[in-house]
Amino acid sequence: MRSIEYAVQALDRIRQHHLQRTDFISTGVVPRLVKLLADSSASVALQKQVLGCLGYVVSGSDDECKDVAVDAGLLPGLLVALETKEPDLCLWAVWTASNVAAGSRSQVYALLDSGLLGPVIRVLMDDQEPTLCRRNACWT
Repeated sequence: MRSIEYAVQALDRIRQHHLQRTDFISTGVVPRLVKLLADSSASVALQKQVLGCLGYVVSGSDDECKDVAVDAGLLPGLLVALETKEPDLCLWAVWTASNVAAGSRSQVYALLDSGLLGPVIRVLMDDQEPTLCRRNACWT
């Protein structure tokens, strides 16, 4: 697991230097990142970096990049992140969901069909959630 953590740290650093999303996707890493996100045994720190990478893939206006992540199972992985009730994971998960919600009609329907909207609304309505997390939930 340690080598996986180092690999995701490297990917996260690369994405922070504005690697083109299409180049990031062409490595084939997105399905593997989605699998890590859905792994409840992964550490919070690892899941946070994974969400940073996946959030980068779905941010921006390129619907094809969003499709790659959604088709790889991103939305159920976001549910796992929200269920942890970890504030940092919540923040990244609802930010990522809001980027999917800003996508194409099929991406919005995929988000609605995933069951993600209920937990996002729970975050929005919970006064105990951090303000930034609630704001991102509102965008979703």
